[in-house]
Amino acid sequence: MCRVRPDLVGGLLLNPDLPAPQGVDDLVAAGRVRVATGADWAACRVYHVIAPFELEQPLERIWPGAASRGRARLVVTLHDLIPRVFPEHYHSNPGLRRRYLAREELVRAADRVLSVSRTTRSEAIDRLGIEPDRITVIGAGVGETFRPPASTEAAWARARGGVGRLQPGFLLSVGGPDHRKNLEGLLAAYALLPQELRSAHQLVIACRLSDEGRARLQRLAAHMGIGPRVLLTGYVDDDALVALYQAAALFVFPSLYEGYGLPVAEAMACGTPVVASSTSGLGEITPEAGQFDPSTPTAIAAAIRRALTEPGTARALAAAVAAPRPTWDAAALAAVGVYEELLAGPAPARRRTLRVGFVTPLPPQRSGVAVYNGRLLEALAAVPAPPAEPILEVDLFLDNLEGHTPTAAVAAPPAMAVHPVAQRVPVEAARGGYDVWVYTVGNSEYHTGALGAARERPGVVLAHDVAAAQLYAFAAHHGVLGPGAAFAEVLRTWYPERAELSVWPDPLLVAPQRFAAFPVPMARELIAGSIAYLATSKFAADLARLDAAAGGIDADRIGVLVHACRVLAPHPPARGGPLIVSFGVVNDAKDTATLIEAFALLAPDQPDARLVFVGHGSATDLEGVTRRAAAAGVGGRVTATGGVDAATWDGYLARATVAVQLRRATQGEFSGAVAEALAAGVPTVVTGVGAAGDLPDAAVVKVPAHAAPAAVAVALGNLLDDPAALEARSAAARAWALTRTFPMVAAELATGIRRAAAPAGEPWHHFPTLAGRTT
Repeated sequence: MCRVRPDLVGGLLLNPDLPAPQGVDDLVAAGRVRVATGADWAACRVYHVIAPFELEQPLERIWPGAASRGRARLVVTLHDLIPRVFPEHYHSNPGLRRRYLAREELVRAADRVLSVSRTTRSEAIDRLGIEPDRITVIGAGVGETFRPPASTEAAWARARGGVGRLQPGFLLSVGGPDHRKNLEGLLAAYALLPQELRSAHQLVIACRLSDEGRARLQRLAAHMGIGPRVLLTGYVDDDALVALYQAAALFVFPSLYEGYGLPVAEAMACGTPVVASSTSGLGEITPEAGQFDPSTPTAIAAAIRRALTEPGTARALAAAVAAPRPTWDAAALAAVGVYEELLAGPAPARRRTLRVGFVTPLPPQRSGVAVYNGRLLEALAAVPAPPAEPILEVDLFLDNLEGHTPTAAVAAPPAMAVHPVAQRVPVEAARGGYDVWVYTVGNSEYHTGALGAARERPGVVLAHDVAAAQLYAFAAHHGVLGPGAAFAEVLRTWYPERAELSVWPDPLLVAPQRFAAFPVPMARELIAGSIAYLATSKFAADLARLDAAAGGIDADRIGVLVHACRVLAPHPPARGGPLIVSFGVVNDAKDTATLIEAFALLAPDQPDARLVFVGHGSATDLEGVTRRAAAAGVGGRVTATGGVDAATWDGYLARATVAVQLRRATQGEFSGAVAEALAAGVPTVVTGVGAAGDLPDAAVVKVPAHAAPAAVAVALGNLLDDPAALEARSAAARAWALTRTFPMVAAELATGIRRAAAPAGEPWHHFPTLAGRTT
């Protein structure tokens, strides 16, 4: 690079923790070489990381925070993704795997990627999701010392002097103990050669081997009956390697996978015919006549035999050797083209980018919050940044502690990268840090990752439930809260006034129903450790403030980000008999027994009416619906669908005459099912507690908590008997929903994220503006 375009090279940065490399005296004298810690990042316009997967070095050394925060364009060289191709061999150590995945994020974050081969380019596109126009093949080169010998006799003499017991006409291979180098396959192939070929051509394997590795290969060769014909040289220096290349009758390279295959290029540059694998980058540089399938010893043996005995094959291999060899000048000029393209393009915007890490479940995870946040994030991606405000760059972290849902399978906006929540620390390091973290928290197992992250790093908490006891129980089960009796420890720390709770039993031994009525919300820790704690309704925010105040916690960080609604088509006139639908999860907390009894009381006056429960439920809860309906004499008119797809869900919204959402109690949640029904213009009967109590009376009919079946039946009957009232409530429901659409709420969230990055000092209960639209 310094030879072909010295004007582009501002400096070669060395790791101060390693010895200075040899052979760079001219560059040092020219002032090109300096220690990385002394770099002038403000002046740097392109920063090129030559070896992003140097895992023994800390990421901060390779990708300094000062560089990531500057205006330089990032370029990385990608040699291969071999640990991705063979994870069982390279990712068995979890710590090593985490470090490797962090470096993958550095590659993904690069403005441009320089690949050594077309194979590596394709792997980066397929496995890392790199856009094709961001990755350029520049190839590699062969050093000047790798060239044909002045005479074969001189080459043989040098080789014989460097390696003892060498015999003329030898076959050469280089490799290593790595399984990928396929030395076992090479030995098996050599054993398959005719005796006369083995007698004329010794097999020489040059590579560094441990004593154990050498003994293993020697035992294998002896077992195959080829021990005396195999020479293991051990490590050889560059001079000896060049001599071996030049003196060999044939170079054999059976590697299963290479990013480029530099030994093949070096051997050919030395004038030696080559047979090598047809796979990966090797297939791009090995002459077609010399290619073989490395997974089959018979194919390797056949290629060796053809090269040694068939004149046509020998001529083809010799012609390939005579072709121009790859040079480092050519690779450098290809890289120069990328540099110049970046430098000629518009400079990075001076407008600041706000990096956001967003922890959430996402579809197809079976969580209502996952579906909701999928829609919210789509709207957030479309929110334009005000001229004077920073642009939001959001990375998503799939809250998926059990690991059942691959990140590649989730539905996410195209502009937002998705990572497992377990990888948030290395990903953040690779991305240069996040300005704001956003944690979606609900009272289920789908939020354990967010809870663990929020306990370590302050952020904006989007609280879909204020009550979090069940969440803490899941987190304790998965070790997210730390070792030992972590659940009880949280209670002792945050609820010292409730000493009786400090002896709460192991959460795994507690029935879910008891957690539903847990005596404290367990929101204090999240509130105290947050930048902002945003509930979905005024009721929920008030409940959080009560919990905070009782624990002596400043409640000014508590605010409201109202639950968003979809914009759905106007509710059409009902066709056929009345359809009463209860949307959402089916369980006893929704008081299914009361609704079924109410329907049984209503049924004689509404002979064409049907009741449908649409939503997930356990096998026990769904069977309970069928059993109770049969006992009430309406078994043929009551259905529980279980979980349904989006189209079926929307179909029931379109056909429903009335929706019903009963609750025995509330601890701060806002019913997404009610929001969906109102957005579709479905008049809805609700238990008037919690957030539902704040819903507009024009849109919903409220029954008291623990209402008797007769009261619910009267509420339903009054609606069904009055078409005008149904139509009026339908219009009021849609009007309410249109005051809190996903684009509106997403815009408020964007404002809140920017405020969290640069706190304005005012209390969060003054945010957002939609908070006043709860009635």
